[in-house]
Amino acid sequence: MLCAGGSAMTEQDVAVRRAFVVLNPVAGRTTPDAVTAALEQAFPAQGWAYQIYQTQPEDDVRSQVRRALDEGCDIVVAAGGDGTVSMVADALVGSDVPLGIIPAGSANVLALELGIPGTIPEAAALLAGDHTQRQLDMMKLGEQHFILQIGVGLDALMIKDTDREAKRALGRWAYMRTLARNVFGFESPRFTIVVDGKRLRPRAAQVLVANAGTLGAKPLTWGEHIQPHDGHLDLCVVKVRTLVDYPRVIYQFLSGRHPNSTNIAYQKIFRSATIASDRPLPVQADGEIIGTTPITVSVVPKAVRVVVPHAAQASPIIGMMRRAGQAQQQGEDGMTQQDEQAAQQTQHSIEQALRSIRTPEQADKVIDDLEQMSKGVSEHTVAQQVPTPESAKAAAEQVEQAAKAPAEQRPQAVIGEVAAQIAAAPSPQDQEALSKGVQQATQPSADHPAAPAHERQLLQDALLRRLGPLRKLDTAVFLAINSLPHPPLADAFFIGLTTAFNRGDAWAAGLIAASLRDSRQREVLREVLPALWLTAATVEGPIKQVFRRQRPFISVVRAVVVGRKPGNYSFPSGHSAAAFGGAYLLARHHPRLAPLLFGLAGLVGFSRVYLGAHYPGDVVSGAGVGMALAELFRLVGKGVKRQIRR
Repeated sequence: MLCAGGSAMTEQDVAVRRAFVVLNPVAGRTTPDAVTAALEQAFPAQGWAYQIYQTQPEDDVRSQVRRALDEGCDIVVAAGGDGTVSMVADALVGSDVPLGIIPAGSANVLALELGIPGTIPEAAALLAGDHTQRQLDMMKLGEQHFILQIGVGLDALMIKDTDREAKRALGRWAYMRTLARNVFGFESPRFTIVVDGKRLRPRAAQVLVANAGTLGAKPLTWGEHIQPHDGHLDLCVVKVRTLVDYPRVIYQFLSGRHPNSTNIAYQKIFRSATIASDRPLPVQADGEIIGTTPITVSVVPKAVRVVVPHAAQASPIIGMMRRAGQAQQQGEDGMTQQDEQAAQQTQHSIEQALRSIRTPEQADKVIDDLEQMSKGVSEHTVAQQVPTPESAKAAAEQVEQAAKAPAEQRPQAVIGEVAAQIAAAPSPQDQEALSKGVQQATQPSADHPAAPAHERQLLQDALLRRLGPLRKLDTAVFLAINSLPHPPLADAFFIGLTTAFNRGDAWAAGLIAASLRDSRQREVLREVLPALWLTAATVEGPIKQVFRRQRPFISVVRAVVVGRKPGNYSFPSGHSAAAFGGAYLLARHHPRLAPLLFGLAGLVGFSRVYLGAHYPGDVVSGAGVGMALAELFRLVGKGVKRQIRR
């Protein structure tokens, strides 16, 4: 079904660029009206005319796209899920016309892979505005081309058995629910796989030919080495023989350890791969069921051009901030000497900026300006759009440049620039260096007394006055705990405690030691350890990444102001989740020790606030999430054992 946009294609104005939009009206949880509104907002203002084609089940999408190519369109836009993107990309193979993506499906894997904005208005604005293009490889199966992944096994069964209503209601979680159901009773088939002439005979629960590595949602991935523009494909074979293997494989994927797992094998495909199985199995390609085994998949390098953001595209907020400011030796905390210098440089710039604040009125204006600059901007957007600094030193130099702004604009420029550089930092080590500079400038300690104290207090008071009741209480408690004396002995104790309980390692060590001394504790070990590690991996992986992607940029700005470690993805506290999850599991077996166990967990939570890593609310939420997940994974483990005994 064709419908014209507000600035429809005409032959009267040849200067107008023309877009053909393929819109799947039943994709994901969006509506055609939302896509149309975003197009109308973004395209005409940038000199684009557009025509929308709404797909119908019986239509041949590929022929519609090829007709638009013959008529001379400048871009073909796929507005839908990965299946829609794949169909449009297939029609564009061999053409120089680029593919634009408006992610409107349930998973939107390719958009995530390429860093395309996750909201429909932002994606439309990218297509209509400044962008670049990237050539991607594709996979040929029969006469069709696919762009993401072709799978046989549990993933195809999951897609086949998940109905559209569940996908619209639950999004990607609908797939997870179906997968959990299919695991029980699934018997791994024997595969015969021929890769570039080499024959393999694995028994596996999943065989995947991957052109892109993302597994459902970042940061989950089949492997960081899998890229859609590297000129080859990657074969992934997941070997699961019994139900006991599933928790191990799930944990390996959640924790990022699967590339080195004995349960998972990888093989590069430079020409083609043929996959057959001992019984016919459904095959999914880019999220759609396309047939059954056997199949042959071929590599098609540089098959299609796709519109993507610039790696270093300036955003309005950063422009405002910038205009306002117009073989190494290891040091402490595992940082290099250059990182230590970057921390000191950042500290000096922040202290210089704080000295420009003389009155409560000036502090109010600083906070008002920062709030206005950050309005409606997410940390994820800033991280994508700010030029990525080459190192922490380069980022600190940008902050130092901001400190040269006029005195009345200096605090806004420096604080905004620090927050932006932390969001854009290319590695956790660079974030750590900048965060350390922030904490040295804003927190008291034995080695680095925070200064200037009066000006810092004015700014923090101004921030507190603008927060809602709960956030104000959370921040005030953080400041009260964090401003306690920090003698070296206390710092060393809390650093050691928080290190020991990272991922629940202290609980695990205690359990292993107890089981070696008392064989009766081995059953406790078998129940507690998998649930504990799955809890820690789930919080540190998917849960934190969801909140990281959605976190408003103003949260980073506020963290700089109050001195909370701004590079940390704070909500919820992973240490607290592991500490309280472990305490809960152990207390079920040793109820008399419950006060000691939960007291120790509470001390871990306190240490996270004392060290400036988390707000109290992060600790409380981490404790609750940790105990809930621990109980969930305990029940799952119990169910797995029952199935095995049958």
